[in-house]
Amino acid sequence: MINTVEKLNAVINYIENHLTEEIEQEKLAQIACCSFFDLSRLFSLIAEVTISDYIRKRRLTIAGTELKYDNAKVLATALKYGYESPVSLLELFIAFMDSTRAMLRIVITFLRLSRDLLFR
Repeated sequence: MINTVEKLNAVINYIENHLTEEIEQEKLAQIACCSFFDLSRLFSLIAEVTISDYIRKRRLTIAGTELKYDNAKVLATALKYGYESPVSLLELFIAFMDSTRAMLRIVITFLRLSRDLLFR
């Protein structure tokens, strides 16, 4: 089990270090030394979130943090994290935080951060 935990943590570390890039399923499976199917089932079982949802939430969290604290431009941030446009990033923020566009800046102040995982 410890070996499995170490491999899952290696997958998390890879994801965290490559959030601004496209993350390939095959690479994650290679790091975990199993098929992506098995990795995704195990990840979902332990983390209670799918790998794709984890990646999406982490990208949104980091992007929101950059927008709030680094005064980053929405366009640059959207492109950095692989979104097609600032509108698509803002729409995901709205869905993620259950808010309207008018409330978005206020909600970013109280951003519900999705923390990176560490399995033990």
